Amino acid sequence: MNLCGFTMSFTTAGIHGLYAVMACFMWFVSLAFSLEYMHHYKHKSMYYVFLLATFGATAGVFLSADLLTTFVFFEVMSFTSYVLVIHDESKGAMRAGETYLAVAVIGGMVMLMGLFLLYDLTGTLKIAELPDACAPYAGSGRLYAAAICMLVGFGAKAGLFPLHIWLPKAHPVAPAPASALLSGILTKAGIYGMLIICCSMLAGDEHWAAAILALGAVTMFLGAFLALLSGNLKKTLACSSVSQIGFITTGIGIACLTNNLSEMASKGTVLHMVNHSLIKLLLFSCAGVVYMNLHKLALSDVRGWGRNKPLLGLYFAIGALTISGVPGTSGYISKTLLHESIVEVIEELEHAGESIFLLKGLEWVFLISGGLTFAYMSRLFFCLFIRKNRAEEVQKRYNNKMHPYMNVLSACVIALPAIAMLCIGAVYWQHHYYTWTNLKGSLTSLAIGGLLCLLLKGRDLKELKFDLEDRVYRPLLLGVCVPLLGGVAKMLSAAGDVAAGLCVALMRTIAQALAGVIEGIMIRLNKGLLRQIQPHEERFSPMDWLRGHPIAQRWQEIRMDVLDSANSLSFGLLMAILGLCVFLIYLVRN
Repeated sequence: MNLCGFTMSFTTAGIHGLYAVMACFMWFVSLAFSLEYMHHYKHKSMYYVFLLATFGATAGVFLSADLLTTFVFFEVMSFTSYVLVIHDESKGAMRAGETYLAVAVIGGMVMLMGLFLLYDLTGTLKIAELPDACAPYAGSGRLYAAAICMLVGFGAKAGLFPLHIWLPKAHPVAPAPASALLSGILTKAGIYGMLIICCSMLAGDEHWAAAILALGAVTMFLGAFLALLSGNLKKTLACSSVSQIGFITTGIGIACLTNNLSEMASKGTVLHMVNHSLIKLLLFSCAGVVYMNLHKLALSDVRGWGRNKPLLGLYFAIGALTISGVPGTSGYISKTLLHESIVEVIEELEHAGESIFLLKGLEWVFLISGGLTFAYMSRLFFCLFIRKNRAEEVQKRYNNKMHPYMNVLSACVIALPAIAMLCIGAVYWQHHYYTWTNLKGSLTSLAIGGLLCLLLKGRDLKELKFDLEDRVYRPLLLGVCVPLLGGVAKMLSAAGDVAAGLCVALMRTIAQALAGVIEGIMIRLNKGLLRQIQPHEERFSPMDWLRGHPIAQRWQEIRMDVLDSANSLSFGLLMAILGLCVFLIYLVRN
């Protein structure tokens, strides 16, 4: 397919085909569960249309063989999934959708600029050609600029700090099946782009790898910490997604640092991507069952609801144990591979006599974040399935078994991701994954999480009220950037006024010169006639004819309108957009 001179292309090789299959599986489960979950919702047809549209766009992202194709489907995916976020049309949903769309659009536009810079530098956007095309520009500032712009776009969709702000807001308000997809696979579209940047464009670049590892460390710890403080079921799972994206980003950073030579980092990253997709499909579906019955998500309201629901408890326990990395689960395998890849790099640097202080710190952040994961998942499980509600009457109502809490179809499809995770864990049930060296990291994290559980003793922590969007981003954008850009636009409009004045003066001078030439010719040709004109009579000038012509009068009106509008902000923005378009055309043509 040809688009604007570029050919859109697709491939099913490697991770492209793997995540296309994952998308099919996850949409099948979500659609089947939606039949019961969305039964009492309004606008069901709109929901299903945009759910399927998002599926097509997501599949297009993962099957794309060049970055232009990726970008096109990436933007379509952002707009179609926005409708899923605001489906309830409540005040909270609209606010969350506003945040989601702002992050998606701004990230997408910055990513597009990165693609233009990359194409101008290398002459290609084919993913398979990027390693060879970028190799001559290793360490180049232009390559870094392109990579940073692309990282902003992909990192925004992945939920990477500091662009994670949409996840804790969008997930709680979206329908549970849509939340499962937003967390489980749409974030992986961002991870897919980060893999391209780190493993194709800048593989082996130590400075870039260090930056990615730093972002991964902050993201995985911050997400786990916010999840521990959350008092909302779906918000806890959303913050958990931020943390797990940090774990995956750490694996990408190690792969970049080792120039894709660390097999453990590569395997661990891809396996944890798959695990996280299945885990969030399972856990958000379980949260959907809770909301479908209670229409509540606050932990204080849902406490004790699952005490007599062993099947749902089993599903939730499988997801909780897997995401915590408990030995015997597929999550243990992926987290062990990621941890051991960090240890491997530490040992290599230690043998080379280089500093390992920062990587040692990264390892401990990894282990502590794993402990926090076990703590908040244990808190959720005990709150839902073990402890009793503080109000006895409420608990008696929860214990009532008169009505089934989910139908047979929902129970069967929710079991599918649980079975898939158990099968993956069984495939990797090999002795060398369960040596003391490998078990030590997992048991350290579990011990940290267990200690936190003992210290908290089931108490609800005070939720962090600091909102990065409301406290930093909005004041920065609306209070600083907009006035600043407005001042720049005003300066541009003033410059435009001066330029317009100069153009008019120049045109007037040319017109007067032409009129003078014409008048001179007329004087030469009509010398006899002009001699008869008395001095006191007013002489006819061609300029008078020019000024009185309807075209000249219309030109004067247009000129005055332009000069009046040149003092407005809109004129300045229009000039800025025009300049940007000219710049983009220049980049494409060169």
